[in-house]
Amino acid sequence: MITIRFDSKFQIIAQLFDSLRNEKNTIGTALVILCVCVCVLKQFSAFMAVVKEMITQVESEHHSKLEQLHTLHQENRSTDFPQFTLHFV
Repeated sequence: MITIRFDSKFQIIAQLFDSLRNEKNTIGTALVILCVCVCVLKQFSAFMAVVKEMITQVESEHHSKLEQLHTLHQENRSTDFPQFTLHFV
């Protein structure tokens, strides 16, 4: 916000330049913060992409292992002999 007191022409010009300098500093600070946030956002997005890729890989590996276990279980079930249990009195 620009506030100007009307004391003299030189004071008006000085206050105008001070106000503009303060606004430039404020805008510059906001832009730096925005750039940092964008960089952090890009890094976070890249990190999350790696995490998602790792999760997908682990999921597919576990899925294939579970399919193999299921197949082995089905094969063992069909070739197993009946089991007898002995009870001692």
